[in-house]
Amino acid sequence: MNIENLPKQANVAILTGNKKIELKSLTLPNINDDEILVKVEACGICGTDVHEYKGDPFGYIPIQLGHEGTGTIVKLGKNITHDFTGKPLAVGDKIVTGLRPCGKCDIF
Repeated sequence: MNIENLPKQANVAILTGNKKIELKSLTLPNINDDEILVKVEACGICGTDVHEYKGDPFGYIPIQLGHEGTGTIVKLGKNITHDFTGKPLAVGDKIVTGLRPCGKCDIF
């Protein structure tokens, strides 16, 4: 996907209440120098997503679901050159996403 042809918005599943999911169209974010923009092509349902859906035990609602995904890199921040294993990254590469704590906040 050519960066000039990126849509301005993306569809997102947001858990807005107990057992209530809404599909919303959100503006694509501008990424910073340490981020990657991925066109998500598929995602899994995480155990945390299931727990949140059933009763919000972690207090995350509202929350965007589906952080375990796979897709294509459409934009790279200038500081991103390799993945966590040292493999070089480029726009157009297929990747699997996940969470890796930054250590700067108390969420994880």
